[in-house]
Order: sequence, then structure tokens, then C-alpha cells
Amino acid sequence: MAVLQLLLAQLPAQRTRAQEPTPAPELRPPSEEPTASTVTAAKHTDPPVIDLTWRPAKSVWLRPGGLLQARYTFNHRNELSGEPANTSRFSVPRVRFILDGGLTDYLSFLVRVGVLADGNARFERAYADVRVTEQVTLRVGIVFLNASIGEAASPQDAQAIDYSQFALQTSGGSAAAAGARATFDRVRVQAFFSNGLRTAFSEFAEPIAARLAVTGRVEARLFTRDGFGRFDTESSFRGSDLALRIGTAAHYQQGRVDGTLPHGDLEQYTADVTLEGSGFNVIASARWLRIRPDQGNTTHDPGLWLQAGAFVHERIELWARYDALYSDGQLHSVPDDRNGLRDNYQGVGGGINGYLVRRTNMAKLQADFTYVPDPISTTWAEASDNAAILQTERQSQWALRAQLVLAI
Repeated sequence: MAVLQLLLAQLPAQRTRAQEPTPAPELRPPSEEPTASTVTAAKHTDPPVIDLTWRPAKSVWLRPGGLLQARYTFNHRNELSGEPANTSRFSVPRVRFILDGGLTDYLSFLVRVGVLADGNARFERAYADVRVTEQVTLRVGIVFLNASIGEAASPQDAQAIDYSQFALQTSGGSAAAAGARATFDRVRVQAFFSNGLRTAFSEFAEPIAARLAVTGRVEARLFTRDGFGRFDTESSFRGSDLALRIGTAAHYQQGRVDGTLPHGDLEQYTADVTLEGSGFNVIASARWLRIRPDQGNTTHDPGLWLQAGAFVHERIELWARYDALYSDGQLHSVPDDRNGLRDNYQGVGGGINGYLVRRTNMAKLQADFTYVPDPISTTWAEASDNAAILQTERQSQWALRAQLVLAI
């Protein structure tokens, strides 16, 4: 558990891609928190989609949204340690209720409540945006820290059924934070002070707080005239133009109040490239993580995530991915529950998505396969039902999953 603790649409912009989400006049909601009902302008006009926005006044608007995932998972482990070789289960891993809106031309907000498979409901996001200028917005509350693009897409906008281990271990997650976001034509910058990675809410780890934590990201888009909102979903529908995003993020965190890193610090750097076109996408991201405990070894661990997808039919998409979390081979003092963490994690997978509603992520059926050739007990990978990875100490494992996604 200490692993994840450390590292720690809008109906998708109909992936004909054109502009950032357009809510009430002159007020832009948070682009990384799209609800499935938002309609975006597109170069190639699509049939109208559901928009539940209510505007009682010119500058006042409210938009409800939601997400439901229903999933079947089948796991197989070659080793037997008292557990059956095959396990299967039906689950509802996520139910989310979203409300975003604006109270004036300069103030907007978003609240997201999530219910996970354990049945507990909690606030996942709750923040306010204050527009200072056309380019600069201040944000305060429980926000998502963009320490990595691995988990930047909302679950309904992810290409795979769930996030990769790379995403889970590099994501900043939600945190109580305050910061600023600025967009200057083709460049977007954001920076936040927070109380640490995944301190407000985490789907895969318990909260941890830091004495000091700073997260920043810079990204640029090339070739396309579309806004950054086109990258909110990982898939790229047919008819989309060519687009390239290049980004880098950094996170520095000093100490943790739970005592596991009392006087040490950690820093993580990620870099990513996303290429999208008419019916295809390619994503590549790498990370470098340094952990310096007050006592023990300082470690330096890289990671890699590669993913690509292509539409073979207007409603059918195939995708594949490889992700790896490497160890520098040293005995890791932090985290202290991974048997030294001297081994590498690698996973490969692929899947198929069927879009029940054309050119949107509002309703889709998914199936995928994941294979992990080596045990994970001495690696960065964390056993997770959501990620379809079980604890193994000696041999390989694989999983098959099927899922229905409904979002509005």
C-alpha cells in the first residue's frame, strides 16, 4: 500500500476535435474534469448529443453528469499459495455523480462524488475556479494533480478498461491544493501547492500527507487548431485531424506525516508524447523517480508506458499497451513492504472497444486481456482488483475482463 501512497466529458470532445469545452458564455470549466454531457464544436458535424446544462441566467449554469462501470473479471495464476488457480467476479468498480457549474463569468466549480466497489461514497473532487484573465485561472480545493498523463483521462475516456500499473504508480491523484492554470495559444502551464500525492482521496491507497508538495506541468500542442480538450480522451475517432501533444511534469514532496519518510523527500519527473489522427492514436510516457529517505538507500527508478489504438470500423476500436516499472536493483528502504523492491514489473495487454453511441464514450462495451510474465511481490506493481493484478511471488498471471460503461 505504501507504493501507491508514495506516487503518487464532457461527452468526450466528440473526437472530431475542435475546441475546449464550451459551457456558459465566456466561462470555461475545468478541462481535465469533463462530464459526458458537454458538447464541443467540431470540424465534422456529428448528430447532437445529450446536454443537461441548465442556465437560469446568462452567467449562471449547472450541468449534472455521471458514470457507471459494470465489469466481469477472470484471473488465472500459475502459482498456488492456498488460493484457487482461477478466480472470477462481477463488480461495479465505479459509480460517480458529477456536478459542475458557474455562478458568474469569473467563478466556476466542480463536485464529484464516487462510489467504489466497497460501497463507500466519498468526495473525489471538489474545487472552485476563479478566472483572473482570459488566459489565467486560479483553482483551490480537492483537485487532480497532473504528475503524469497515465491517469489524466477520466475512466470513461480511457482506452483500456482500467488504468495501467504505470498510471497507478505515477499519478498524482487527488489532493487538497491551491494553484494556477494558464493557457497561451498552443502552450498550457499549471502549478499547485498541495499536501501530497493522493492525500484527499485515492481509489487504490490510503491517504498520506506531506510537509510540502509542489506539482507542475507544461505541455504544448502542434499541427491541430483544436484545443487541449481533444486530448481529454485517449481514443481518436475517424475524421479527427492530425495532432501532437508534448508534455512534461515534475513533483517534489518533502516528508510524509505517517512516519514512513519522516525527514526524507522524493521527486518524480515524467515526459510524454501523444500523436493522434483520423482513427488512430499513439501514447508514450516515461518517468524517473528518486526517493531519498532520512536513513537507508537513495533509489532511482524509471518507468515506461506505451499504448496505441486504431478504429477498424466507425464503432470498433482495437488497442494494445505495454507498461513497465523498473527498479534500479538496490535494496529499497522506502517503501518497506515490497521485499526490497529489487525487481522489475512488466505487463502487456490488448483489447477491443465497441461504441454503442457513435463517436462518443457515452455508452460502450469493452473487453481486454492482460499478461504479467513475472511475480509482482518485489516490484512497484500493486495488487489491485480494479487493475486485474493479483499478488504473485513466483510465477506469471493473466486476466480477461469485460465491461459496460455508461456516462452522461
